[in-house]
Amino acid sequence: MIATFIAALLAASDPSSPAAGGGYGYTPLRQIGDESVDVVERLGESIPDGLRFHDSFHNDVALKDSFDGKKPVVVSLVYFECPMLCSLVMKGLMRALNESGL
Repeated sequence: MIATFIAALLAASDPSSPAAGGGYGYTPLRQIGDESVDVVERLGESIPDGLRFHDSFHNDVALKDSFDGKKPVVVSLVYFECPMLCSLVMKGLMRALNESGL
């Protein structure tokens, strides 16, 4: 179930994907090169369980409805395809998960 949700979340992180509204009139709020875009690391913090996403059928679902609350959840917002960085992030995530025993 976690692998399925991670795959769905990965799809939702691609603004052009149907899961994120691509093909449904979705317009990204910011474009690459927009000087107002910033990254703020919040290591160790939790994300609100009320966050809502679209599943593969374009249904609105709450994050909290996807998990039982007994196991930790890792959310990695990456694209399915990109030249280099995405595969590095996913390989690093898989290595860390394997080493963690989760």
